[in-house]
Amino acid sequence: GFAIYAATNYLDGSGIMAHGSIYCTVNYDKIKAFYTLRAVSAFFLPTAVILVMYVLIFAVVHKRQKMQRNGELGETDNDRNQRSGFLRDLKVVRMLLVIVGVFILCWCPWFIWILLLYYHPDFNFTELPIWSFSKQRRILIANFIISFLPYLNSLLNPVIYACLDKTYREAFKNLFKRMTCQLSSTTRQQPGTQQS
Repeated sequence: GFAIYAATNYLDGSGIMAHGSIYCTVNYDKIKAFYTLRAVSAFFLPTAVILVMYVLIFAVVHKRQKMQRNGELGETDNDRNQRSGFLRDLKVVRMLLVIVGVFILCWCPWFIWILLLYYHPDFNFTELPIWSFSKQRRILIANFIISFLPYLNSLLNPVIYACLDKTYREAFKNLFKRMTCQLSSTTRQQPGTQQS
């Protein structure tokens, strides 16, 4: 249910058709509350919870590292195994922190932009005078860039995983090797001939 709510088109159902008019206009006052609630519940609140959880995780990690440096944890063979496991976990936490950071950098401008469209009169295209073409052009360019950022987030995720995790890196290498082998074997085949 939440995915459907979050994926709702942000202009769907917000138009009003005036009697005797051929134009449908957007009633910004009617939908401000909806988009404010949507931004808070789908992005700002979950992001705040994630950030608080990461601060708590890093506090525990920092405390444990300090205890290890001071020799308060002791040192046995089992502890050495736990420490190597702890370092692996630390790498995973770092990777997730980068993923969340990129998510915030890519999605935060979009949610702020949507709120600006409804709360700041300078972003309302219907109220811009015709002579403000340069301002409208800047807004359109900003809109294009900001609307592209969420797609960029989806593009960057596999790159981040491949850069920060050896298992993902090897899996991507194998995938690309197979793809290039298939591509080269397909291009070697001549039209009209079949390999058996």
